[in-house]
Amino acid sequence: MKQTSAVNIIPVSVDMMKRQSSKYFTKDPYNANKYSGQLYTPSQCKMHFGHGKFVFMGKMKFNKMQLRCAPTYEDFQELQRTSKLKGTALCT
Repeated sequence: MKQTSAVNIIPVSVDMMKRQSSKYFTKDPYNANKYSGQLYTPSQCKMHFGHGKFVFMGKMKFNKMQLRCAPTYEDFQELQRTSKLKGTALCT
């Protein structure tokens, strides 16, 4: 992870892509099932490099992917179940 004064830059390798509105993440030339790219997060979010399964949600801003949320995959599934039972919409 690279850190500037206001932004953390996190390199990611993506095993599964559900949806991508822009072609920000590129296919790995050595493995057609993987994608890679960089995520930009505000320094105050205290995000750090690590292994695991995460759901990345963000938006493009100035041609950079701005990370808005990155729960673990298991936490995201639990949020989905809870919102479905309550009849509420899960924010994206």
